[in-house]
Amino acid sequence: MNLTFHYILAFAAVAVAGLVARALPVRKHALFLFVLVQAVVYCFVAPTLNLSYLSIDDPILEGWYLKLQFACLVLFIPVLVASYVASVRRLAPVRGGPSLTLNRGMVSFLAVFSLVSSLSCLATLVHYRLLFRSIGHSALAAEYLNLPTFVFLFIRGYDRLLLPLVVTTYLALLRSSPGPERNACRIAFGSTFLVQFVIAALNSRLLLATTILLLGSIRLLIREDQPRVSSRTLAWRAVLGGAVVLVGVNFTINLRHNWRGTLWDSLDVSLLTANSLATESTHVVGDIAARLDGIDLMALMAPELRHRGFSWGESWVPGILATAGYLWDPGRAEAIKADLATTPKYYLMYDYAGIDKADYPSCILTDAYGNFGLVGVVAAAAVLGFICALARQYVANPPTRFAFAVGIVAMQVAAHFEGSFLFHVFLGWLQYAPAAAVLVVVLPFRSARRPQMAPAYSPQRIPAPCVCR
Repeated sequence: MNLTFHYILAFAAVAVAGLVARALPVRKHALFLFVLVQAVVYCFVAPTLNLSYLSIDDPILEGWYLKLQFACLVLFIPVLVASYVASVRRLAPVRGGPSLTLNRGMVSFLAVFSLVSSLSCLATLVHYRLLFRSIGHSALAAEYLNLPTFVFLFIRGYDRLLLPLVVTTYLALLRSSPGPERNACRIAFGSTFLVQFVIAALNSRLLLATTILLLGSIRLLIREDQPRVSSRTLAWRAVLGGAVVLVGVNFTINLRHNWRGTLWDSLDVSLLTANSLATESTHVVGDIAARLDGIDLMALMAPELRHRGFSWGESWVPGILATAGYLWDPGRAEAIKADLATTPKYYLMYDYAGIDKADYPSCILTDAYGNFGLVGVVAAAAVLGFICALARQYVANPPTRFAFAVGIVAMQVAAHFEGSFLFHVFLGWLQYAPAAAVLVVVLPFRSARRPQMAPAYSPQRIPAPCVCR
C-alpha cells in the first residue's frame, strides 16, 4: 500500500496548522490552537499512521481515506480558521462594558462547596465500586441501572459538573490575592482536580490530557494579568509538573492492571507491582493511532453512503430521544440507553458499514459527513470555530456571570473533538446546562465596570470677563 499521498496531506496539514499558530498569538488563542491540533491529529496524522500499521491491501478503502483527508484539508481546516477569526471579531467585548472581578465573600463558599462535593463524589464512587469504569459498555450500563435513583443522578450530575468546576476554581486561583483568599482557592482547586485526575487517569488518559491542556490554555489566556515569572522558574515548574503527572499516570496504569474490584485491595497489589508506561501495550503507537483515527469509520461508510444516500439527520433522532425524551416518552428513552444506542455513529456504522459494536473511534466529522456529506463537513467547521470563539471571549472577558458559565461550557464542548456533530450542536449544551446553572450560583465573581481611559484634556480658550462701565 502506497502511502505517499497520505504523508503529503499530513505534512501539508501540519504546515497549515503551523502557519495559523504563527499568525495567531498563542497566549490569546491557545484553546483554538489546541482544537486545531486535535483536528490535524484525528484527520491526518493518526489515520496515516493507522494505515501504515494495518497494512490492509484494499484500494477502495485507501482511496476513500485519501479523498476524505483531502476534503478535510481544503474544506474543514480553512472554514474552521475563518469561522473562528470572524467570530472572535464579532464577539469582541465592548470597551467600557461590564466585566467580572473576584468576589472575596464567595471564595470561601466555593472552597467549602468544592471540598464537600468532591469528597462526597469520591466516597460514593468507592462505595458503589464505580471508580474504575473500564469494564465494558454493557457491564457499566448494568451497574448504573442498579443504582438508587438519587445516587445515579448525583454521580451523573457531578460527572458533568466536575471539569467546569476544575476550570472555574483554577481561574479563581489565578486571579486571587496572596493570603487567606488564595489558600481558599487552593483548597477548591486541589479537591476538584484530585477527583478529576483519579477518574480520568483510571478510565481515560485522553480526558486527563484534555484537562491539563485546558488548564494550560486558561493560564496562557489570562497571563497578562499575572506578574511575570522568570524563564528558569517556568522551566522548573514544567519539569516538576511533568514528573508528577508521569508518576501519577504510571501508578494508575498499575492500578488498572491490578484492579481487584475495590480501591483498597487494588492499591495493596499495585504498590507491590512494578509495571511501567512502556509495558502497558506492545504496540503503543499503533493502538494510539487506531484510537485517534477519525477517518476510518467515515471511509468504511463512504461506499454505502454514496450508493444509498446520506442519513439526513435520521441518525440524530435516537440520541435526542435518549437525552430529552424523558419529558414525553421515558420508556423509549430508557430502551435506547439500555441498548447503548445513544450516539449517531451507532446507527450510521451499523446501517452503512455493517459494524455491530457499542463504540468505535470517531470524531465530530463522522456523523456530520454521514448525515450531510461534504456540506456537513463545512457546517461542522463553522460551528466548531464559533464555539471556540465563544469560549475564548466569554472566559477571557465575560460581561456577566451567565456569560462566564456559557464560556466554560463552550470550552468543554469545543475541546471534545471526538464527540459527535450532534453533541456540539445540541446534546453537549443540553447535558451541561445543569452544570452551567450550578456555576452561576457558585461562581466567586461579581460584575464591575471596566475601567475607561480618561479623555484627553484639551484646553479651551476662556473668554475674558466683560467689564461694564
